[in-house]
Amino acid sequence: MGLLSVVYVSGFIARHVLRAVRCDTCITCLISLVILSTIAYIYFKEYKDDEQSLTYPSDRQVQIVISSVIVMEDMMADVAYTHSLKEKI
Repeated sequence: MGLLSVVYVSGFIARHVLRAVRCDTCITCLISLVILSTIAYIYFKEYKDDEQSLTYPSDRQVQIVISSVIVMEDMMADVAYTHSLKEKI
């Protein structure tokens, strides 16, 4: 279930990045034209049956978001408490 959430968020991020980018190579890296098993969850979240309103991220985009989450979790484990320590000193 965690992967499905990451895929959904990856599509959200891709949609916002695509608003500023019109490069065909970038578009190919960000979205998937084929509905794979990992993005089938997004397909079932569509609001309309006859119109695609959600963005389907590529596997590469999903992997980037997963890597970013891992880096953020590691970083927060190391530095999340330092702000509180600085206030007390």
